[in-house]
Amino acid sequence: MNERHRIPVTVFATMVGVAGAIDALAAMLTPLIIGFALNSILSMLAWVLFYIWFQIQSVKFLEGGLRKAIVYFGGGFLELIPIINILPIWTLTVVLTIFIVRVEDAEYNKKMIEATV
Repeated sequence: MNERHRIPVTVFATMVGVAGAIDALAAMLTPLIIGFALNSILSMLAWVLFYIWFQIQSVKFLEGGLRKAIVYFGGGFLELIPIINILPIWTLTVVLTIFIVRVEDAEYNKKMIEATV
């Protein structure tokens, strides 16, 4: 039986730390006049970074329903809205996406155990 644990604790902690740093940088840039443009660029780069990172961890956004896709793409969209991007949306998006992945992995592992019994 192959148990599925797509996002280990160390990767979880690193992803949340990077998301927190991106959110902190966005909050610091927001008061600046050029911050609105820089925040949009930062948000797009963060979206690509986390998309690739989740793909490396074998997380498919349309697998197992639309929950992951709605959370991830919705969070990315919210980060593009000026003033709202002061909120720690990337951190929340990453945490919620990983939580959904962990729930999916637990359900998968439970089905695998039941199938072998």
